[in-house]
Amino acid sequence: MKPFEMPRIYSEEELTRIAAKATQRFVEERHAAEYALAEQYHEVFARASMGVAHVMQVTDNLEHLREKGTDLLTDGYLDTLRSMVRPTVSEDDFKNLSSTGTTGRTKFHDPELSAAALDYVQRNLNLDLFPWLEDGEEPSASDIHAASVSIAALMAEQRTKTAMRGGASHKQESLVKDTLAERCHYKRIVGADFDIQMHAPRPGELFDGETKVADTKADVVFGLYDGRFMCLECKVSNSEVNSFKRLNHEAVEKTKQWESQFGKQCVSGAVLKGCFKPANLLSAQESGTFLFWSDSLDPLVDFVERTRR
Repeated sequence: MKPFEMPRIYSEEELTRIAAKATQRFVEERHAAEYALAEQYHEVFARASMGVAHVMQVTDNLEHLREKGTDLLTDGYLDTLRSMVRPTVSEDDFKNLSSTGTTGRTKFHDPELSAAALDYVQRNLNLDLFPWLEDGEEPSASDIHAASVSIAALMAEQRTKTAMRGGASHKQESLVKDTLAERCHYKRIVGADFDIQMHAPRPGELFDGETKVADTKADVVFGLYDGRFMCLECKVSNSEVNSFKRLNHEAVEKTKQWESQFGKQCVSGAVLKGCFKPANLLSAQESGTFLFWSDSLDPLVDFVERTRR
């Protein structure tokens, strides 16, 4: 029996060369986008500044946070409050650490949930930014301004980076799907979550939307022409350090789960963009994750076309 076609495996030297080119391309694109990013940061900073000012006004510069904070939670100011604690916490961490189990604004109409959320924030306020809460003195205008600018800058930094990553990943997914449709003649269909192969996309079918495969979200899922199917994760990294989390932790863990569930019937890989450490690329490949780059999808197209034969 003729063995299945498989995607290309790269040598360590090839991965080093590809990683250097991908980093150079990432830097060039970021330089070209610097003006737009600055404008985006400016807009987010302005909105964050207004949010901080509102919180400070409502709570009398945080002196009466517990008594007056419920309306802030139900009006959607939890993100601002989360940025006022040390260290700042993600939404998921806040759910657990505050024992509220939620970040939904409507949920905080419940007095117990509201009290738990405000108690957590009050207990962990960043006193380096709000020293008047500790020394008991009236804050000066400069004290309030310095704290407000610091919080707004932090929020603008986090939100801009999050938007950048999300936008880049979405563009990757769209590019991969467009390439499969245009160059490999895939038919886009409405997909559904599945955990057995008979519900996977058939040869020439591309799930056009988010899909969970074996209870794990896959960015791109499509049927290969030889009867197998393929799952791809799209990952963008802005630093070699960050690349371990994006590729070796997030993507590789998913590909291992899919392989465990479906064996050889599922071919799993990652489409990459940005800065990736060659050693991390090699480790991911050795773990069974096939690698592609959105800067050039020719190897993906070549593999798909070979499955026709």
